[in-house]
Amino acid sequence: MSVRLGVELSPISCRFVVLDMSPARGQDAFPTGIRAFGRLPRDGAHTRNELSKFRGRPAAAVVWGLQADHRHAVVPHGSFRRMRRDAVAEMQGAGVETRGRVADIFASSRASGAPTRSVVVALASTPGLVSATRYLGAQGLRVQSIVTPALALMSLARLRRDLTTPDRIEAYVALEESTTAIALVRNGLLLAATELTWGYQDRRGMTLPAEEIAGRLADEIERFLAARSARPDVMEQVCICGGLPELRSMAIRLMEQLDVEVETLDSLFGIDPARLPDPQFREHAPGLRLAWAVAADWPVPVNLLRERRRRLTKTVLSRAAVAAGVATGVGVAWQLEQSDWWRSISVVRPAVQRMAGRDRAEGPGPAMSLPTPPPSVALHVEAALQGGRPNVAHTPPPLQAGETIAPERAAESALPSGGGPPPTAAAATLPSVTAQPQVPSRIAAAATKPPDVTSASLDLSPAPGRSVRRTLQPSVAQLRESDVPLYAERQPLSDRPRIRPASEIALPFDAVLGTILYAPERKLAIVDGRIVQTGDEINGARVVEITPTTVLLRDVRGRLRQLGLAAATR
Repeated sequence: MSVRLGVELSPISCRFVVLDMSPARGQDAFPTGIRAFGRLPRDGAHTRNELSKFRGRPAAAVVWGLQADHRHAVVPHGSFRRMRRDAVAEMQGAGVETRGRVADIFASSRASGAPTRSVVVALASTPGLVSATRYLGAQGLRVQSIVTPALALMSLARLRRDLTTPDRIEAYVALEESTTAIALVRNGLLLAATELTWGYQDRRGMTLPAEEIAGRLADEIERFLAARSARPDVMEQVCICGGLPELRSMAIRLMEQLDVEVETLDSLFGIDPARLPDPQFREHAPGLRLAWAVAADWPVPVNLLRERRRRLTKTVLSRAAVAAGVATGVGVAWQLEQSDWWRSISVVRPAVQRMAGRDRAEGPGPAMSLPTPPPSVALHVEAALQGGRPNVAHTPPPLQAGETIAPERAAESALPSGGGPPPTAAAATLPSVTAQPQVPSRIAAAATKPPDVTSASLDLSPAPGRSVRRTLQPSVAQLRESDVPLYAERQPLSDRPRIRPASEIALPFDAVLGTILYAPERKLAIVDGRIVQTGDEINGARVVEITPTTVLLRDVRGRLRQLGLAAATR
């Protein structure tokens, strides 16, 4: 599948992104191309018109507000259905309400010889799933999977796994207008998650200050960790995405409060910059990360529609089996209707009975000539006369040409083997028959069977069943973590800092340096009230290097400029 559609449904907005998974020349499927994207209101005619452009296309959806519960459990190794049942039972034992909810799991790879497996369990409200499915189905989309925001963050972590430290816990945060999701992930597996009822906008739709958002988010993360007996220092880093306009400014303040590295997912990781429909996509990339993740991580590890699709498939197969049975019955009836056996029984027996009734009423008549019957009809005439199959034990001498069959011999020919009485009176009063040339004296009795209709060349395999079996997807239990390709983010050549010669002297630069935030993985500085990093432009000069004490820039003439903490004045 070269084109995939990812949709994110929040209480306020609907975001979508169409991925082009066809590899570029000399590359694999990653990085992905972008064919279309958009952010629309949740309801409205314009939203329906935009989504109707993708009618009939399979889609993966992220739905907010499903009242979901996420857990990490260890269950005995077994089939997927058994592990799912054990995981749900474990959640019931932990006091989680499971009635009226849909459950699904993702089983990690099993250690060699281990009797147990680690699984991710997700429970979601059934009415919420039905409502989201109807909403997307009304737009003409073929919804293949539905996940929660926490599960979408897990898919995002799986795609970025080679950029993180193994066996370390990461916190992923998604900020939307009126809701927020927090997920703890380790080695690409979801450990715990929560969904908050506030976002970066107030009730009037105004964006909250960055300091307030950072303070509330830091309190929620600490409270979330404390509920699981953990401290903030257990986290390797915090990754943030969402539609907040000033995402980097908020991330700096959150870093100061948590004392943990905070990374904003506002880069084009996993996306080919050469295949963008609009340069403005860079500004909307953080808000489209969840929709991009569920479309890129295909099929998703946890699918809340998996059980519904399994039942639907079972229903389709049952109906196909009924249709096959009906087709088989119709085929057998048609073969019987076309066979000689059916015609001989339905036509010859009434004629013989009428002939026998007339002979009883009129007595023996003159001899008559019998035309040569077809072999199959002749055999069944004999069977009809004997009330069953032809008698092969009692075979009188054959008739010669022109010989007359007397009534006594006709009655004798109808006697069963063993000399018993004739089965019916009609068989003893048959009229005499004159044999024609080339006609045997007596029809050779041979045991025959009706035509074998079961061996007829009929294709009774149900076509709908075969179509359904081709569309079935592999079970989640068959997936391994190594099956999902992970790729590192590459920095464009134009953004890489240029190495300066050791003898080059840096000239002073006219700007105000507030502070420098220096870390091995993140180097930021505040210049003239702006947060900048390597590659950003300030007053016509580009930042080429940030050290713990200085910021180096190059002006339009290529001259090296320096801005230090000691000379942070105009």
